[in-house]
Amino acid sequence: MKKAKPPTTLTDSIVALTSTLVKIPAQGGVDSPRAMLQAISSWLTNRAVSHRLLLATPEKAGVVPEAVAIVIEITGAHPGPTYCFDACVDTAPAGNLASWSRPPFAAQIDEGWLYGRGAADSKVAVAILCHLAEEFQKRRSEMHGKLTILLDGDEHTGRFGGVKEYIAKVEKPAGLVICYPGNDRIAIGARGFYRVAIGVHGTAQHAGSSQPVKDSAATKALLIGAKLTNCKLAELVDKTVDAAFTFGPKLTITAIHGGTGFAQVPDLLTLNVDVRLTPSFTAERARQLIKDLVGEVDSIRPDAKPCSITEEESWPPYQLAPEDRLSRTFVEAASEAHGKPIGTFVCGPSNIGCYLASFAVPATCGFGVNFRNIHAADEAIEIASIAPVVDSYRKLAEKLLCQPSKKV
Repeated sequence: MKKAKPPTTLTDSIVALTSTLVKIPAQGGVDSPRAMLQAISSWLTNRAVSHRLLLATPEKAGVVPEAVAIVIEITGAHPGPTYCFDACVDTAPAGNLASWSRPPFAAQIDEGWLYGRGAADSKVAVAILCHLAEEFQKRRSEMHGKLTILLDGDEHTGRFGGVKEYIAKVEKPAGLVICYPGNDRIAIGARGFYRVAIGVHGTAQHAGSSQPVKDSAATKALLIGAKLTNCKLAELVDKTVDAAFTFGPKLTITAIHGGTGFAQVPDLLTLNVDVRLTPSFTAERARQLIKDLVGEVDSIRPDAKPCSITEEESWPPYQLAPEDRLSRTFVEAASEAHGKPIGTFVCGPSNIGCYLASFAVPATCGFGVNFRNIHAADEAIEIASIAPVVDSYRKLAEKLLCQPSKKV
């Protein structure tokens, strides 16, 4: 067996670290992020990069807190703002392994592409930021302010534990950059979300009874599902207000829980509903829409207990202004690094930028390497696209922190 050659270039070193991380399963909700965080911590320690683990706040007294993120704080020699570069450590689940043409945790390289679950989202970004931390720790004398790198191990679970602990326990930065893949444009906004669990009640009975089935929660849940799925959200928005959100709002039933088999008619089913929000289609409008549609089904099934609607969580949509310093500076840095104009856009998936908007922390939410099949089988990154992305983030940090901030 041939020994791997030691890295000779920055890209080689980033690929080596990315490969190491891809080989460690860190599927959100499946694997603990502990092994990933330990591997990253060991890499940073071997290169004398100061860092610390950020612990989750225990939900119950007496519970030993788990690490949810790594925080690297590089404080410059001169006063100035704090900017945070963020990437997630955990990944989407690998799914059906038979659908992969290469093992999802083997980190195989083929014709310039590195394959594996999380290669794109976002282990290569973690590797890039670790290398930039090593570089900028040696450039403190040039820096006016602080560069913080946050590596979140609790993102794909939907809990966003790392960034929440960072905001609560560390600081609210002047701006935050989320290092998602894709480099044709910089995402400067995103749809928000509103999530509810609808409890659908009925009458339990034996499916084989000689009596007609009465008030089945399953049947009622189907009626509610049809109402929700067929509602026309596009007719409920203000297209002028939502000019940058061209894809509009979206309502999706993401899970159905309940029932115990074939013979038992269920008396309770729960529908999980995810609504993506735009500036004109707010959480309040989503709340009222769901209430009205569920109420319509309740009115035609008066014998059953009315449905319950439990709100889970909601984040607002957001969009940075073109003149915002973070977005403007990022466009300049990325355009210089790639040798072509880089534009901006608003993306469909929600992200922590929505959460940060409620704290008045501006965030970009996407700029990174070329990729294939994100969250799908045969996820991969193009190795040749790494270098200009590294340069984009280097130039961004230099423009934000390696010169005195100008007073406006």
